[in-house]
Amino acid sequence: MNNLHIVRSPSTGLARRTYRGKQWNVIVQQDETSTCELLIFKTEAKAQKVCTAIGNLSAPLVHYVEKLKISQ
Repeated sequence: MNNLHIVRSPSTGLARRTYRGKQWNVIVQQDETSTCELLIFKTEAKAQKVCTAIGNLSAPLVHYVEKLKISQ
């Protein structure tokens, strides 16, 4: 049984393979020239907690939470 699926960020189009059950992400971009990073979590609460911590520690240009689209 395959316990992986492909998820996609609705706002950026970034896609990754991850474990089933993980459907929340944090998008992080340090500045206008850097690439976006897609951090994936199982719960919205965990994603919100990480997003807040990232904002407090590194003050990136962009950081927000969204629910991923499951592609497969």
